Amino acid sequence: IVNCKLKIENFSPTYTQRQENEPNKYLNFSKLDYDESTPPISEIEISSGCLLSYIINWTLDHGLTGLQWFAYIPGTIGGAIVHNIHGGTYHIADYLKSITCFDQNSQKTVTYQKSDLNWQYEQSFFLQNPNLVILSVVLNLFHGDTIKAKSVRDAWIAQKIKVQPMNSPGSAFQNPSLEICQKNWGEQKSAGWIIDHELNLKGYSIGDAQISNQHSNFFVNNGHATASDYYKLIKHVQNLVKTKFGFDLLPEIKFLGDFSTPSK
Repeated sequence: IVNCKLKIENFSPTYTQRQENEPNKYLNFSKLDYDESTPPISEIEISSGCLLSYIINWTLDHGLTGLQWFAYIPGTIGGAIVHNIHGGTYHIADYLKSITCFDQNSQKTVTYQKSDLNWQYEQSFFLQNPNLVILSVVLNLFHGDTIKAKSVRDAWIAQKIKVQPMNSPGSAFQNPSLEICQKNWGEQKSAGWIIDHELNLKGYSIGDAQISNQHSNFFVNNGHATASDYYKLIKHVQNLVKTKFGFDLLPEIKFLGDFSTPSK
């Protein structure tokens, strides 16, 4: 059991920021992908409040692999489960065995098996049931090649630092489904690629919210951006995608408050 009431540190390595003359690139780690489903599996129980970055490094240092795909994603294990985060082709639910929660309605503790719940791309049962507070999770991790896994972790971190700006809420949109992409482009495309190459909106701004010149799926704050600025920019992109391609580009960030009548 990993209980993060102990001192928590972020052990992610530091890398040099991208140079101005370096070409913009979208994340593609297909060459780093590999199957590690054959090594022996161990169960590990983790407190929901543990930082994901800490657990990735802790497990690798203790001979367990599987979480390296999620390097440099901020937040806790509990939050990772709620949003079913993904790294490349992997989702955190792929490694999940069970979740123990506190039900605020019944005031009781309940444990769910992974198979009890429906898991989709960046969606989970817990997003629709906010009364459930995740206390701990049990993951199935591998006794795999930790040297190889650490190299994947480090490559993820290095590339994300190069292309993902820090002054933003993170990815603005979910990537469209493979079915939608095949219909329009014949292959999988990312939301950032669509915004950049199909809409030519890199650098476009509303107020102080701007589509990043580093990565088009990141909307940055140029100093005094309001929630309304972000909302209007997101709706502008959604409307263009809907008009041009006929599908809804779904936000990855969550809106808090009433945006039905955004301020002018």
